[in-house]
Amino acid sequence: SASTTLNHSFLPLPGNLAYLNESTEVLVIAEQLKNGTQLSVRPIATLMLEEKGQARQIIIASPLDTIHQLSNTTNFSDFITKNAGEKQIIQDWFLYEKGLGKVSLVGWENEKYALGLVKSSLGF
Repeated sequence: SASTTLNHSFLPLPGNLAYLNESTEVLVIAEQLKNGTQLSVRPIATLMLEEKGQARQIIIASPLDTIHQLSNTTNFSDFITKNAGEKQIIQDWFLYEKGLGKVSLVGWENEKYALGLVKSSLGF
């Protein structure tokens, strides 16, 4: 399900955010979806952040259904090369959403890492 629980006056979230667990979120790069929408997605990357000493992982995903896709990004390699602008906007949004210096960038991981996070969150 897609939902945003952020309630502040920062720029709108550049996608649809859902939570797998306390420290892992999924950002689906698609037009705004209604809260509770279920959508099959493909994990393409994981943004690794640190906030107040806690790890925060945001899986970046693309809808499988081409009707919902905003770009044809299907893997990490394309995400960091052909769609580097998307990557940069997403990274910057999460680094600045809570104010300057509140969130630190740890790095990025590929689609295999992201899929592993999904599987472990679902108990596989």
